[in-house]
Amino acid sequence: MIFDAIKQKEVIAIPKPLKREWDLYTSGITPDEHQGIIGWIKAKFDEVMERRDRVQPSGWLGSGFDWTYSPLLPIYRECRVHMHRFSDEEIEEKAGQIFGLFVSLTLADHRNEKWYFVKGEEYRAHGVPIRSRIYFLPDE
Repeated sequence: MIFDAIKQKEVIAIPKPLKREWDLYTSGITPDEHQGIIGWIKAKFDEVMERRDRVQPSGWLGSGFDWTYSPLLPIYRECRVHMHRFSDEEIEEKAGQIFGLFVSLTLADHRNEKWYFVKGEEYRAHGVPIRSRIYFLPDE
């Protein structure tokens, strides 16, 4: 389950305004690729569960490395297919957004934890705004 920490309410993994984009940009991802993406995200959040702070900006999971040899490549591939007239930067940004939806979908069904998130320009790391959702598990 995922909860908006500010509004204190459960949210759906794929918000209705983004459902059409989700359907388009994941339409060519095979079931095996889909499971590979979900499995990769689950493994990363299992690592988060082992940390003391149990906080993870979703955008940081998918950044800082080449997706070419990872299970995340199908996300980028599908964005490139559907955005052939866009710049590489715009395609990468859309792939990041779709990846973020995969994270939400994964956490909504990840074990029995109740994951919370916050998002906003006021959340920063080293003075830089964190543009993605920041997921966390409250102290028990």
